[in-house]
Amino acid sequence: MCAGHRHHWWNGRVRIVAKFTPCRRRMLLWSPILLVALGSIPLRLHDPNPDVSWLITMCERIVNGEIAYVDIFETTPPVPMLLYMPAVAIARLTGVTAEAATFAIAYACAFAALVLSARILPDCLGDGGAGRGLVLLPASFFFFLLPNDVFAQREYFATAFALPMVSVFVRHARENAWPPLTDRALAAVLAGLTIAIKPPLFALPGIFVAGYYWWRTRSLSFVTSSGLLAAGIIGLVFTAASLAAFPQYLGDITTLVREIYVPVRSHTLALLNDNAFLGVLSCLGLSLILCAWRKPPVAEMLALMAATGFLVAYLIQGKFFPYHAIPAALFGTIAATIAVRQRLRIIRTNAASWTLAAGVYVLAFGGIAALFLSAFGQGRPAMSNLSWADGLDRPTALAVSPDIATAFPLARRINAVWVDRIHSQWVARYTRYALQSGNLTEAETEKFRRYYDQDLRWILRQIADKKPEIIIQDVTPGHVWLSTELESLQPGHLDGYDRIAEEVGIRILRRR
Repeated sequence: MCAGHRHHWWNGRVRIVAKFTPCRRRMLLWSPILLVALGSIPLRLHDPNPDVSWLITMCERIVNGEIAYVDIFETTPPVPMLLYMPAVAIARLTGVTAEAATFAIAYACAFAALVLSARILPDCLGDGGAGRGLVLLPASFFFFLLPNDVFAQREYFATAFALPMVSVFVRHARENAWPPLTDRALAAVLAGLTIAIKPPLFALPGIFVAGYYWWRTRSLSFVTSSGLLAAGIIGLVFTAASLAAFPQYLGDITTLVREIYVPVRSHTLALLNDNAFLGVLSCLGLSLILCAWRKPPVAEMLALMAATGFLVAYLIQGKFFPYHAIPAALFGTIAATIAVRQRLRIIRTNAASWTLAAGVYVLAFGGIAALFLSAFGQGRPAMSNLSWADGLDRPTALAVSPDIATAFPLARRINAVWVDRIHSQWVARYTRYALQSGNLTEAETEKFRRYYDQDLRWILRQIADKKPEIIIQDVTPGHVWLSTELESLQPGHLDGYDRIAEEVGIRILRRR
């Protein structure tokens, strides 16, 4: 049934068998994907998330002649930062906004990944006619509908770029033949980009997939034939070339990442507040539970391996930001979808059991989708009344905030010129969290206290020396400590400013 994609109708004792033409099969596959993509366009009418807004600003400042990782301070390595450079170039050539160009590129990358994966995947992913739609349809929801607050983030691109390489292994496992060389080469390049987006953590999914395939075949010949080794080399070359182009990243930024960003981790119980993690765990649990009733198809196992690799990368980072989990969420959902499809096929002869099971699985997927929507779809509080900015013409601005979401993309909405080298006082936030944990040695306490004081004094110097026209201040209950600390350190440092607006915990101060 799988190869012919036959659909059966019964007319008394006569069975009528209809076989879809390849053209009609493609139409049935791509029509819902295109509808999902078109339906998602209204979701892109708002501003991008703060990380994307800041990286767009960073690329614009580089184009304007500033030095990356010197004049602009950012922990993101060069490769994921440069993902937004084409959008800035397109914006300057065409006059469209950089945000619109970024969204267009994200759509193009997602469609490219879907088309390439469709070319690579076999007609059947398992027994009983399970087709490539079990991969592409969930992927389309993750690429277009679910990631409202993660859209065009670097993890979003990594998710799309990883899909074709997993599809390569599915093709070989099902048909014992590799896809055409051109398709494998393209998949290897995209997988190399995935690794370079967050090295070396995003090499873990490839390692997990390779480990499973070695256990399955007891041979390592697939490493070169699949393009997986080439992907690793490409990822290394991309990373090395970007660091050669931006060697400043290996200076103070790397030191800060090593001493502050990496060691400061969220409490383990914070995982229970991350709906993205809970959603991934639900997908993996559902898939593993259903393994008790049948031997899982290799496509399901490969998706599980990719999801596990990305999940381990998420846990190693220790920040438990929901967007860190979107690659694991996609592949976990694919694995669960294949598992449920196979289970329903097994019990199809019992109408009552099939109906009951289908209802239970619909509820399960509904709960999982709700978790992912709340994790990836929730927006951040944003000022709705911008009348205070009507008389401003490209005002200079900076933030007094431990959170990037306060200043960006608000600064871009009012066309502000950012005068600080960083988007927020995140160093003070991280070090304060570590100092309050009480689990530090004397040397660690001294180190974090030094970084904390340096970050506070830095922002005070920026206010005094650069005299920004606008200060975007975070006065939410959880973040007002920063303004209190700065006032106690230097009383009256904002005496030259008046409050002109305040909404959703964001206060706008304007220089007299």
